[in-house]
Amino acid sequence: MNGKSDIVTVEQMETLREALPAMYRMREWALAYSTKRDGISLKSLYRRASGKANTVLLVSDSGGAIFGAFCTEAWKVHSRYGGTGESFVFTLAPEGVKYAWSGANDYYMFGAADSLSVGGGSAHAIRLEEDLLQGSSGECETFQSPPLASENMFRTARIELWSLE
Repeated sequence: MNGKSDIVTVEQMETLREALPAMYRMREWALAYSTKRDGISLKSLYRRASGKANTVLLVSDSGGAIFGAFCTEAWKVHSRYGGTGESFVFTLAPEGVKYAWSGANDYYMFGAADSLSVGGGSAHAIRLEEDLLQGSSGECETFQSPPLASENMFRTARIELWSLE
């Protein structure tokens, strides 16, 4: 692993590695973006994620929840949803749970100029606003997941994006 996470422990990172589809488990993890290192900017996240397919997004919120997503395409501003059914969302704290694609729709990941979203339907599993200081998480049809954050509308503490090289 290239870099150290300010969000998760080595043990939690290994739990995530085991949750990945088999073809990604042995890949090297490289820290592509971190709010601590790179500042709080969605544009910076997109710039640092450019060309990096297969990423793990980690979010910690002000309520102590740690959650995120594995996505299979590079993050960028686009006019439609991207990704594949290998995508999933997860929680690591207060407990570790993986939510795989439900088959209900194909709203895996969406990069807009003013937000970043994972999942869709009646609500996003994860939506981060342009300032990366706040977001929302609701019951998501794409992954049949409950709200992942400590509250439906949350304040972020830290965000990291790891690329699987």
